[in-house]
Amino acid sequence: MNLVPTWQLAARTLAACTVIVLVAGCSAAYQLHAPAGVLVGEAPGLHDPEAFSVDSREYRVLGATADFQPPKPQYRGIVLGPVARIQMTDRWLTTHKIGETLVLHSSEFQRRQCEFLINQGKNSGAVTSLRGTCQADYLYYIVTGSTGKASGWLRLKNPERVLSRSDRFTNMSVAPRLDSAWENMPPFGPVS
Repeated sequence: MNLVPTWQLAARTLAACTVIVLVAGCSAAYQLHAPAGVLVGEAPGLHDPEAFSVDSREYRVLGATADFQPPKPQYRGIVLGPVARIQMTDRWLTTHKIGETLVLHSSEFQRRQCEFLINQGKNSGAVTSLRGTCQADYLYYIVTGSTGKASGWLRLKNPERVLSRSDRFTNMSVAPRLDSAWENMPPFGPVS
């Protein structure tokens, strides 16, 4: 039997890990950043979502006008899994803007969605951290126009669950995420 000495195994493992870290870290070098004149609702190519971030204080806080079960997220017609109910008590902040399209996030909904995923069982897309907090693989955002009418989901990788910043780069185009099932859902309006 031909056994590999422990030091050689450790050296090979270290070399493999170094290559993985270098490739992951350097992948940002060829990624595109958000162009200055993005078309309305479009951002083709891979982008750092933070390039589309806005100051939430410059926008109204929104809330659903009624509790409802939203459509499941989809991307190019592929359904991406179940979601928790949206409640009137959820506060949705505008966190990103893609052209004229607003992207909303609710920490209340995110917390409930994470717990919902954990209750779905193993490989559901969420775990309980060592600190006892819920961590989902993705953060859930709603795509809406200036009228407050939602039109789809945008799921962005959770920065706490990726190895490098470039792992969050994604196609920020809104078109593949639009879902006609949102047409019958309650609108979002200003919260006092």
